[in-house]
Amino acid sequence: MTDKYLAHLQNDKGDFHYLDEHLRCVGNLAEASLSNANRKLSEIAKWAGLLHDLGKYRDEFQAYMKSEGTIESSKETHHAVYGAALAFVKNWTILAFTIAGHHAGLHNFE
Repeated sequence: MTDKYLAHLQNDKGDFHYLDEHLRCVGNLAEASLSNANRKLSEIAKWAGLLHDLGKYRDEFQAYMKSEGTIESSKETHHAVYGAALAFVKNWTILAFTIAGHHAGLHNFE
């Protein structure tokens, strides 16, 4: 294994899923899913895909991924909030809520 950031552990074939590839693939898939319906929404969907696992670049999350179960899930291993926070700071509110809900479900804006 290289020092690349992990998105997911090994699959059944023993292949690792690296984070840079994962984010690009999810972004492209999300964009393609909406490309015929609405060009603006497809661009937003692409950004959601690119940012949804941004928190997996944190050292704490990578240690958790590589720990083989010796580190338990905790607030230090959460990852969805980081992409959502970036979107929120950029005033991309709908995108922020979409990313924040990718594990927890969508929240009421109010």
